[in-house]
Amino acid sequence: MEDLFDFIPEAREIFTRRFEILEFIIQQDLAGRRRISSRLGLSERVVRDEIEFLRFNDLVLVEAAGVKPTKKALMTYKELRPVYEEAASLKLISSKLCDLLKIDRAIVVRGNVEEDEDIFINLGDACVDFVKDLVKKGDIIGVTGGRSLREVANRAKDLKVDDLMVVPARGSLGKIPMYQANTVAAIMAEGFRASYNILAVPDMVDEKTLNMLLKNEEVKEVYDLVRNIDILIFGLGRADVMGQKRGLDQKTRNEILKRGAVGEAFGHYFDLDGQEIYSQESFGISKEEFLKIKKVVAVAGGAKKAQALVSIAKMRPSMSLVTDEGLAREVLREFGGEK
Repeated sequence: MEDLFDFIPEAREIFTRRFEILEFIIQQDLAGRRRISSRLGLSERVVRDEIEFLRFNDLVLVEAAGVKPTKKALMTYKELRPVYEEAASLKLISSKLCDLLKIDRAIVVRGNVEEDEDIFINLGDACVDFVKDLVKKGDIIGVTGGRSLREVANRAKDLKVDDLMVVPARGSLGKIPMYQANTVAAIMAEGFRASYNILAVPDMVDEKTLNMLLKNEEVKEVYDLVRNIDILIFGLGRADVMGQKRGLDQKTRNEILKRGAVGEAFGHYFDLDGQEIYSQESFGISKEEFLKIKKVVAVAGGAKKAQALVSIAKMRPSMSLVTDEGLAREVLREFGGEK
């Protein structure tokens, strides 16, 4: 395909433009021409012509309220995504990212969540497509919380695997229910037509409280499931941001940042070399359990998480990553010497 784009340079531009228009329509489910034009930076005339092309090929329906994707559009979108990644140079970025971070697989979607929140939808779609190829009968999928994971859950659907279960990999954290691991697990399970269990306990508990909670049979059952996760899908964060979200006092936050903490996952804080700087007592999976899980998928976007991503990859290189172009390029620039 790259040879074709080299032979017909204008084909690359036409293909990527049509793909991005179709992608946006699928994201929105219903989109007006003016909004498409504004979001993608295209003239309304160009958008009108491209929508006519998509309509002629049975990829969209044009109604008074706007443009809607057809069933054929969804299948075509998935089939053409690898071609788009190559046309948009995302395949090369993915390869460079894998080499730099020493990770198993990197899937990079166009854009930057810090500039366009709709990119979270692309992260969700890409992660779901990847996970579908990982799961097998009887698997337990563990999920953390956060914006990226919530969008993965929102996009989960059409997975026909028997005896699949989804569980939260941590307890409740934060004040926004829609982004908590329990909510993510329930929504993902519904989309995948799987069963699920929730951890109706706070994430941060001391050992005494943990032992007391485990006397409850329902809590103990889920706790044991979490310790037998087959596939983990998790988000990662910056140490400074997550320290505040997790309720660390100012003195402790300053101390761990002074010691070099840049990344956080599961209540553990790591420096750029992947060395643990600090950990909070948590009901969820431990660092040791995390390292033992065979199939691990990180989902993260936004250039500001570059150092956090590097720290987690150094700690656990044998993982897969779903990320956006903004974060991927920043990692390559800051740590790979690219301009």
